[in-house]
Amino acid sequence: MFTLRGMKTSLSRLSGRLLVAVLAASFLAGCAPLRRSVQISTEPVGAMVKVDGTGSGVAPRTERLEWKDDKKNPSIHRIEVEFADFESQKVDLTVADAKARTAKEPWPVSFKLTRIREEVTVDITCNVDGTSVKVNGAAIGSAPMRHTFVYTNSGKNEAWNTYLVVVEREGYRFRPANNLQPGDVQPFSTTLTYDEARKGSLAVKLEPIRFVLSPVIEMKPTSEGMQAVQHNLLSQVGDIEREPKVGGATKITDFDLDRAKYETRISVLTNSQQIIYSTPFWLPDSPDKTYFNLWLQRGHEHTRVTDATQQDLEVNTSPDSQWFYFSSDRLSPGRYNIWRVRTVGRGGLTKITDSPSSVVDTEPAISPDGKLMAFTCYLRGTKLQQIWVANADGTLPTQIRVGKSPSWSPDGLKLVYVAPDTAGHEKIWVMDADGSLPTQLTTGDHTDQYPVWTPDGKRIVFSSNQAVNEEGERNYDIWLTKADGTGTTQLTVNGSHDTRPAVSLDGKYVYFNSNRGARKTGEPALQIWRIELPRD
Repeated sequence: MFTLRGMKTSLSRLSGRLLVAVLAASFLAGCAPLRRSVQISTEPVGAMVKVDGTGSGVAPRTERLEWKDDKKNPSIHRIEVEFADFESQKVDLTVADAKARTAKEPWPVSFKLTRIREEVTVDITCNVDGTSVKVNGAAIGSAPMRHTFVYTNSGKNEAWNTYLVVVEREGYRFRPANNLQPGDVQPFSTTLTYDEARKGSLAVKLEPIRFVLSPVIEMKPTSEGMQAVQHNLLSQVGDIEREPKVGGATKITDFDLDRAKYETRISVLTNSQQIIYSTPFWLPDSPDKTYFNLWLQRGHEHTRVTDATQQDLEVNTSPDSQWFYFSSDRLSPGRYNIWRVRTVGRGGLTKITDSPSSVVDTEPAISPDGKLMAFTCYLRGTKLQQIWVANADGTLPTQIRVGKSPSWSPDGLKLVYVAPDTAGHEKIWVMDADGSLPTQLTTGDHTDQYPVWTPDGKRIVFSSNQAVNEEGERNYDIWLTKADGTGTTQLTVNGSHDTRPAVSLDGKYVYFNSNRGARKTGEPALQIWRIELPRD
């Protein structure tokens, strides 16, 4: 017989058992392993997948994984993906991660791989066949060709390697857009980046080298003495261009490379095939000191006129071809006077000028009657050169005007010379022989130099840099103008450095210095050339 008290006792025992059962079930549920399907994908597809260090296949793929829910020692699964030419990646999956409990089924795990190596094939072409192709300094062939470049980097956000590609051929150059300097002879050169290589082609355009920089040394008179000033000037390469206005240009001298860089004044004797000029030489015990002597040339024959270890410069011949007048430091090193020597024999060497205030007397010019000498004088302490006139023997010197490079008209009544205009540009002027009535003949923002008369007195030949050559740079050419400054005509159009004209007494030829014909950058090429003087 159940009593109420017994019933209460039984219920109490049952409740206890149920509570223990519920707690036990809850404990067992908490210790149950967590199972999830993990869907592994990669970009690009096809990467090898490892789970906990063991290969499982190729992505995309699904793996069924199980974790023990042990807070003190949570289990971890490591997913690794590897793909050739891409950076390997890995991720650790743990139940401590909230994603593991809340992720949908299957749990997506994705990898975006970074490329770290790629072989890129590039077609290299050039408008000139047979050009050499170099990569990082090593020759790999000639264009057109196909080459495979291997690009690598060290990981995400790191730079790819690059290659220096040079395409070249002797006698050709590359013209970069808006960045070519006059005389540049550089080949095509580029740093080929990964992005540029992936375009698949590299097209190169070369052009023939028409000009190189050639050294020209000017013996420049100043109030401090003669100074050797070197200029690197454009020289046209290869075959010498024919001058369309005057016919062909003929090379008269064949100086060796050491001598083929010094400008020299040229004087023509009564025989229009015979010229005299200065040429440099050096002594073995003083190679740094440059000396000049006078040399007479007729055809291929050369005769030495002076032989002292001095600087004999700026020679000019008397109208009767009996005397050579020149500037020399024979009296004292650094001080230059006008001297003369007979054209025949070695005797008669005479000092003509000897002003104590003059540092340099130079550029002598003898009047047609042989009685007067005009010359350029640089006085001590002054910057402006002056034109003086004296008797042919040097007596009664008289300063007549600021200027330089005087030349007598055939009738002896006028002097053409060089002087600055109001803007400071050197221009051609003409004046009466006594220095009166100076008249400017040439104008413009360029430089005109070294004027000489034609034998008929109707025209003046001079050197000017008013023209621009194919490199876009001004260069000196030989020009011709009428005696009144009208009808100016360009005679030489080579684009090289043409200067120091001299007209033969028969009016047939113009001799001049030119550096045309250099073959490579830095090669001296200054020689004496001759063109025919056009008729009126």
